[in-house]
This record gives sequence, structure tokens and C-alpha cells, in this order.
Amino acid sequence: MLNLKSFLESKRVSELQEFHTFWSDGNGQPPGRREDLLEELGRMIRDQSRVGSRIKLLAEKPLTVLHLLVRSREFASDLPGLVKASDGAHLEGYEVEAAARALGRRGFLDVLRDRHWTRYGREVYAVPRELADAISVLLMEDRRGPREVFTLRGHLEALPLPRRRRLLRARGLDES
Repeated sequence: MLNLKSFLESKRVSELQEFHTFWSDGNGQPPGRREDLLEELGRMIRDQSRVGSRIKLLAEKPLTVLHLLVRSREFASDLPGLVKASDGAHLEGYEVEAAARALGRRGFLDVLRDRHWTRYGREVYAVPRELADAISVLLMEDRRGPREVFTLRGHLEALPLPRRRRLLRARGLDES
């Protein structure tokens, strides 16, 4: 699972500066030192209200791809997995690729190579865990009804599957 620190540290300074421009809403200059830039970006991307405001700027297809990734196992999926998961959204492969590239330029995801032996080398789109958690909370707030608010079962069923599994495992409970 991709974490925010390793995601940011793997990027070139020019990419980090582009992320900074997007996440700071174009306000202010990015810090000159790489370490300061990494620290400031990490702080911005962990800020849930800022994440919410940045999500609102996304076009329909990138937003759909981001939603699909946040609901995916370990917040990552390959192209065929995203096309298959998009059932009602009717996304084509080229639309997923274009949306993922746009999200990558804004610091929402990284394009990695799958290391699983059956899919070795295939491109995988992964959202950093901390960012995916913040997005999950925002998505959950958008679609919660009275049942999800007032019952434990409703709340748990409304959680994204990876998060629900993590919670249940941490409590030593069965997933069924």
C-alpha cells in the first residue's frame, strides 16, 4: 500500500512544485528546499478541508476514477479493474488512462508497476493511503442517510471495504 511520504519522496522537484501550485490554489511560492516542499505538501494533502476543496475542482471522469480507486482494495487498481468497476459510469480504457494521468499531475495518485507474479509489470494506479482515507470520509459524508448515521450496522456498511476490513481485523472480529 502506497503511503504519502514515499509517494512524495519519489517525485522530482518539478513535479512537487506542480503539486504545490494545485494544492495551494496558486497562492504563494513553493519553498526553495526540497525538504521544506515535502513537509508543506504533506501538510496540505493531509488537510481534509483542503482535500474537499481540491476534489470539487476535478472534472467528471477524473472524479469518477478517484472514487473507484478509493473504493478499491488497498486504494489501487489496474486499468482493466477500473473499467470493470465502473459499471454504471461507462468508462472506456482511454478515458481511465487520461483521467489517471490528470490525477497524477495533481498529486492524487501514482502510476506504479504491479509486482504480483500473475500481473507483473502491469500499470497500477494507486492513491496514497492518507489521502484515500480523507477522500473516503468526504465521500461517506456526501452519501450518508439516517440509517448510516444512527445505526452501527449502517455506519459499517457505508465504510469503504478496505477500511471496514481493517477495522474489523483490528478488533479481532470476523468479516461476515
